[in-house]
Amino acid sequence: MMIQETLKNQLNALQEMGGKLQSEVAKGTEIFTEEGYRILSELTGTKISASEDLQGLYDKIKGNNPSLKRLLLNLDVATYDTRKKLRWNAAMMAAYGKNQAEKAYENDLKPKLNSYVDMAETQFKALAEKVETLKPKAGQ
Repeated sequence: MMIQETLKNQLNALQEMGGKLQSEVAKGTEIFTEEGYRILSELTGTKISASEDLQGLYDKIKGNNPSLKRLLLNLDVATYDTRKKLRWNAAMMAAYGKNQAEKAYENDLKPKLNSYVDMAETQFKALAEKVETLKPKAGQ
């Protein structure tokens, strides 16, 4: 009975976590899609919708960007905000990771290391005392 309850709780927790993950992925996909349409709209010079066919999209991009230089310039301008957001998010994620690692070190690793150092010092002192007590006996 106890095992069944534990398994049921774990299954519920997994389902809840799966739902949260699915929600986050859906949000990310939606943001990515919106950004893609925004970039394509800037490249074509017109509003792009989901019903746009590939050939029509190609023709609009080609019409709005007569040269490769112009296409690259428009692409650079269109993706500027997205690239800045990605850099910002990467920097914040790195800072968060560093912060979490520092917390883990302070809360978990540092106390263990200190206890090991204290234990080693105690054992070393005991060993040194033994050596000191054995020195006079060795001299006799």
